[in-house]
Amino acid sequence: LIVNTGELKADSVAQQGGRIILTASNGTVRNQGTIRAAGLNAGERGGSITIVAKVVEQEGTIDASAAANGGAVTINVT
Repeated sequence: LIVNTGELKADSVAQQGGRIILTASNGTVRNQGTIRAAGLNAGERGGSITIVAKVVEQEGTIDASAAANGGAVTINVT
């Protein structure tokens, strides 16, 4: 069981995308907070967010945005 009620951040720095991977292959990932891999400054790219779990409960915010080039969000239910 992975529960996020706060903030997970891997923001872009100097055009290197941040990456967040949450894996609970036979369990649950519950997001009630913020998961962010965003490019916050001009020219930066968004990162990637991957969630892999048997059950995904998404109630919060997932952000891989950027002004230059947005990133990717992947949710795999196993």
